[in-house]
Amino acid sequence: MVAAFSEVIADLGMKHKNIVVLDGDLEEDCGFMEFHKKFPERFLELGIMEQHMVSTASALSRQGFIPVLGTYARF
Repeated sequence: MVAAFSEVIADLGMKHKNIVVLDGDLEEDCGFMEFHKKFPERFLELGIMEQHMVSTASALSRQGFIPVLGTYARF
């Protein structure tokens, strides 16, 4: 499922230039590696600061971006 998600998000990144990915230090586990390779300028690594990642996603969406983020539900 991660491989399929990775392919789809990279394809969507080609079609929609306003998609940005926010990562919580789980790039490989969440399937963001391909997107990161293709669009490094639209990939933000925020480390293990989930609350900050969600706040950043909110601000980006307010500016017209489509944020995609992934993290574990809990540790």
